[in-house]
Amino acid sequence: YMGIYSMGIYDYLRYTFWIGMWGGLAIAAFIIVAILCIRYKLSKKRQSIKKNKYADPTALIVSFFHPFCYDMGGGEKVLYKILESIFKNEASLTELLQRNLKVAIYTAAIESPFEILSRVKNRFDIDLPIDKVEFVKLRKGDYIKSERYPTFTLLKQALGSAVVVFEALWNHPADILFDTMGFGWIYPVAKLICPNLKIISYSHYPFISEDMIAKVANRTSDFNNQSQVASSRWKTKIKCMYYWTILLLYKAVGRFADLIMANSTWTFNHFASLWSANHAALRKLYPPCTVKKHMEIPLDSPRKPRVVSLGQFRPEKNHRMQIDILKKILEKGEKYKNVTFVLIGSCRSKEDEERLEEIQDYARSQKVERNVLFKKNLPFNELFEEMKHCMVGIHTTKDEHFGIAVVELLAAGLVTVAHNSAGPKLDIICEASEVKKGYLGLNVDEFVTSICTALDSFDGAYITNLRKAAREHAQTFSDESFTVEFMKIFNEYLASSFASPKLKSSQFHLNNFTTICLLYTS
Repeated sequence: YMGIYSMGIYDYLRYTFWIGMWGGLAIAAFIIVAILCIRYKLSKKRQSIKKNKYADPTALIVSFFHPFCYDMGGGEKVLYKILESIFKNEASLTELLQRNLKVAIYTAAIESPFEILSRVKNRFDIDLPIDKVEFVKLRKGDYIKSERYPTFTLLKQALGSAVVVFEALWNHPADILFDTMGFGWIYPVAKLICPNLKIISYSHYPFISEDMIAKVANRTSDFNNQSQVASSRWKTKIKCMYYWTILLLYKAVGRFADLIMANSTWTFNHFASLWSANHAALRKLYPPCTVKKHMEIPLDSPRKPRVVSLGQFRPEKNHRMQIDILKKILEKGEKYKNVTFVLIGSCRSKEDEERLEEIQDYARSQKVERNVLFKKNLPFNELFEEMKHCMVGIHTTKDEHFGIAVVELLAAGLVTVAHNSAGPKLDIICEASEVKKGYLGLNVDEFVTSICTALDSFDGAYITNLRKAAREHAQTFSDESFTVEFMKIFNEYLASSFASPKLKSSQFHLNNFTTICLLYTS
C-alpha cells in the first residue's frame, strides 16, 4: 500500500491500467467459459430430451415463446392457428424433413393444459390434440409484463426478457424457437446460450420505432408519454436520448432472427427500416380473422341506427374519442336523436375495469349516456347478434398495426369507419383503391361526416355496393388464407434450413458464436 502511495501519478495510472486490463480480460474469459459450459449443457440436455422423453433422437423440437398464451386475444389466436396449421399438415412436414416435429409452448399460465386448450376451443373454435402440445411452465414469465415497470419500462422489459428466455431454454432446449409475441430482445440471448438454435418470429408491431420518438420529441401527450414529461423540455430531451439508445439496441437484435413474419404492411415497413440488415428474412403474413361466421349475416337483414365498436378497454383504443363523435352527431339535430353507440370490449385486468368506469363517467359528463351502451366481455354469440343489427362499425385506434376488429366489421356487412393510419389505411380499407370498401378519418369531424353519410344513405345503391366490396375483401384475411400462406412460408424455410435428415446438433457455428460473444462482452 505504501509503495502505491509513494509512486508518481504516471506510475499509478500505468499500474491501474494494467490491473484494469488484466482484470477485464479475466472477467471476459470467465464469461466466455461460463457461456461455453451453458451451451454444452443445453446441447446435451436437448439430445437427452429427444432420446429419453420422445424416444426419437432425430426429432425436431419447435418451442413457442408465448408466456401469456392464456390471454385469448388476437396474438394468442395467431399462436394457436399456427399450431393448428402445423398439426393439420404434420404428415407433409414429416415427409419434407424426414423426421418428426415435437411442439412445446413456454407459458406462465397457472391453468392446466386441459383448461388452456378448452379455452382455446371455446374462444377460437380451434381444437388442438392435448397429447401433441407440451406446456413448459415459466416461474418468471411476468418479468416481461410492462405493468411491472412503471419507469424505464422498455429497458426493464428488455432485461426481464433475457431472464425469461434463459429459464425457458434451460427447462426445455429447442431446435427452433418460434416467438409469437414479437419480443426481439430474446433473440441474441437465445442464440448465445443454445447451440444451433433457429429463431422464427411472428411480430405484431415493433417494440420501439422512430414514430414513438417523434411523438415524444414533439411533446405530444399520450398514453405512453405522460403529460408531466410532455410539458417539460429537459424531461423530453432525456426521454428522447433514452428512446434513441433503446432503438439502436433494438436495431441490433433483429440480426439474430432467421425468419421474421410481419402482420401488416405498416409493421413490415417498420421492420424493413429497423432490421434492414436482415431484410431477406422478412415476410408479410396477415393474421387470421374469423370472417366465415360474420359473412353469414344477410346484407339485407333489418338494421338499427347503431354504431358498434370492438376492442379491449385500453388507452390506445381511444374510446373517449368515440364519445366525442357521438356527442357531435347528436348535436346535428333531431334526425340523429336515436343514434346509439355500442362499445363492446374486454377487460383483462383491474386497470381495464377502472378505465371502463372512466369512459362511462366521461359519457355522463358529456350528457350522452342515454345513447351509449357498454358491453363487457361479451360471449361470441351475443356479439354476433349485436353486429347483425348495427349499421356502422367504428375503430378509432391510431396506428393500429393491423386491425382484426376492422376486418370483422367489414365481413359482417357494416359500413366501417376507421382511423386513417397503419393497418386500416394500408391493408384493409385502402381508401385510395379503385373500389371503395369503407371510410377513413383523422379527427372527430371526419368521423362524424362519414358516419352520418352511412346512416343517411344506408339502403342506397352506393352504400350497398360498398358493403359488398368490403365483405369480398374481408375474405383476403380469413383463417383459411392464413393457413395457406403460413404453410407456404414455413415449408420454404424448413426446406432451406433443415433439408438434411442428418442431425446438426453436433455442429458448432464458430463465427456466429464469436459475433455474439463480442457483442455481449463489449
